[in-house]
Amino acid sequence: MAMPHKSSEVSDMFDIEPRTLFVYESENLIAPERTPTQRRRYSRRDIERIRLIRELTTVHGINLAGVKVIFSLMEAAVQGRLQIPETEFPELAGARHLWA
Repeated sequence: MAMPHKSSEVSDMFDIEPRTLFVYESENLIAPERTPTQRRRYSRRDIERIRLIRELTTVHGINLAGVKVIFSLMEAAVQGRLQIPETEFPELAGARHLWA
């Protein structure tokens, strides 16, 4: 199992300010674990979700409100509450594990 990453490592990884990670967390887009001293630790799943957030915002120009909608739709699809035709959206099949 991979070791969790510190905020500074993750912000360096994506060339973003640590504050951006806090915004993602406050918007419930990621949920890093906390150490006993309340320091955030980011799992591989968190990092993959951040990568997806960055792609949606920077490449596709979607704002965080739109990302939240996409994430809630993905969660609904994974939980079987919504049917998304993966033949029309093959990129969703590769991201299902982020909501499982």
